[in-house]
Amino acid sequence: MKSLKPILVMAALCLYSLIVSQTPLNDIVSRRMLTERPVLKYPPIREADIFWEKRISRLIDVRQKQNLAFMYPAAPFFEILKAGAETGEVKLYSDAQFETELSSLEGIFFEIDTIHTLDDDYVENISVVKNEVGFEQIQKFRLTELWYFDEASSSMRVQIIGIAPIKTRLDDLGNALYDQPLFWIHFPSARSYLATQLVVNDFNDAAMISWDDLFQMRQFASHITKQSNIRDNRLQDMYTGTHLLQESEKVKQELQNFEHDLWSY
Repeated sequence: MKSLKPILVMAALCLYSLIVSQTPLNDIVSRRMLTERPVLKYPPIREADIFWEKRISRLIDVRQKQNLAFMYPAAPFFEILKAGAETGEVKLYSDAQFETELSSLEGIFFEIDTIHTLDDDYVENISVVKNEVGFEQIQKFRLTELWYFDEASSSMRVQIIGIAPIKTRLDDLGNALYDQPLFWIHFPSARSYLATQLVVNDFNDAAMISWDDLFQMRQFASHITKQSNIRDNRLQDMYTGTHLLQESEKVKQELQNFEHDLWSY
C-alpha cells in the first residue's frame, strides 16, 4: 500500500497541472457538432443506371461577394488545405486525373528565389530564399465535377471530383502571364477532413456549416470554363470577351434544361 502512495500523489499532481494549464473556453459552450457529426455518404449508384453524363470544369473567383468565406483571414480555405496536407489528412496530386500523388510538400507551399546583392567591394553575392505562398496569392480555385442522370431515381445529380488552388504567374513587371494549378485534391477522399472545418457565416455565428456542407449545398459562385468535348477544348480556346461569358451561361442553361426536357407533360 505504501508503494502506491507516491504513484497516487504523482497522478494527482499531473491531473492538477493539466486542469490549471487548460486554455479558458472562448465561447459559451464547447462546439463539437462538426467533429462528432458523421459525413453524409453519397447515394449508391450503379454504372448501368448512368443514362447520361457530362464532365464540367468551373472556376471560383474568391473576390466575388458570395465567395468571401474562401478568404476569411482567420481560416482561409487555402490554409485549411495546407494544414490537412501537412497532417496527412488530405492527399495532394500533381494532375487532375489523380494519377501522381505528391510524395513531398517541398516547393508546393513555398517557392525558391534568388537574391543578388553587392557588398562594399562591389562583389556580387547570391543568396537563396524561400518565399511562402500566402492565401492572398490564391484568388481562384478550379473545380471538376460530373453531372449525370440517374435512371434508378430518375434525377439529375452532380458530384465534385477535384479541387485545385490556382496561382497567377506574373512577369518581372507584375503582368499576369498564366494561371497554374498548384496541386489537385480528390474531393470525395478529402470530405472527412473538410467536414470538420468550419465555414464562417457572415449572418449567424451559430449556423455552423463545414466546407463539405458548402460544396455539397453549392453555396459558392462560379462560372463554367469547360465541358467534355471531342477536341478537349476549353471555352476560352474557342471564344473571347462577352462571347466567352455567353457560352459559359449557355452550358449552364443546357445542364438545367436537360432533365426537364426528358419529361413530357
